[in-house]
Amino acid sequence: MHFKKLAVVTAVLLASRSLNHACHAITQGGKTMKGTIVITNKENVKIHSYISPEDSTLVSTQIIETKHELVVVDAQFLRPYAREVKAYIAGLNKPINRIIISHSHPDHWFGLEFFQDVPVYSLPETKEEIEKLGDVIIQSKKPVLGDLVTDKKYVPTKIIAAPGKEAIDGVIFEFERIKSAEAVIQLLIKLPQAQVLVAQDLAFNRVHLFIGQKEFKSWMQIAQSMEALKDYSIILAGHGEPADSKIFHENIQYLNDVMEIFLKVKTGAELKHALVKKYPAYRGAVLLDISNSFLYPQP
Repeated sequence: MHFKKLAVVTAVLLASRSLNHACHAITQGGKTMKGTIVITNKENVKIHSYISPEDSTLVSTQIIETKHELVVVDAQFLRPYAREVKAYIAGLNKPINRIIISHSHPDHWFGLEFFQDVPVYSLPETKEEIEKLGDVIIQSKKPVLGDLVTDKKYVPTKIIAAPGKEAIDGVIFEFERIKSAEAVIQLLIKLPQAQVLVAQDLAFNRVHLFIGQKEFKSWMQIAQSMEALKDYSIILAGHGEPADSKIFHENIQYLNDVMEIFLKVKTGAELKHALVKKYPAYRGAVLLDISNSFLYPQP
């Protein structure tokens, strides 16, 4: 059910959380990118986080730059923003070692059509789900989004063993398989040398959480376990800008509020109203509409 976590809404100004990162407006071909790039410099890696505008729910792509090459995590959803990511990567003048897809939600893999010459890695469950349901999901989006989305599915070809560890261009990547959080199965990536946690949709930075999976308590427990990882100072979120470890406390509080409100309200409209009122600074309220289609399915 979690494949539907996407929608097009009216674009609004992207707010930026205050952190020790450099936030850049990038010009490509004389035009300013619609997405935002946040650059995080660490001793052995430089991370370029691309965050889409709000009409694509501020979904992020992480470009991890090592000495000689790039590792890309997630490929965007809408074609205009996947193109921006591809153009930005081209400007870095380093080859892409691989693209890693963190989970099977389409806002993270639809953009693979722009990277057909690159090895694509994922957990086996993610590969299987895209293989099985990808075409159906694309066709369900075409009537509304048309040419904004891909015409065909692109399935990961390489499998990530998790738990597992791999050195890529001298940088250690640790992989963990996470179950029953924002999605059924998700990949957590640790860069221990850089003290960076690539959480993707295990963490949202001041963006309304997608809660359609209804795994409120399980996700809270997972967030608590990640919050306890004191060696990681930078958290790369799946929606919104990079953050520090306080993001987990904020997500835990949000999920706790969701559990309490969910028991009190009778409709999705009431749930959305209560959460928007409680979190007025949060962006991406459309994610609550998408969540409600699962929490309160229509007959």
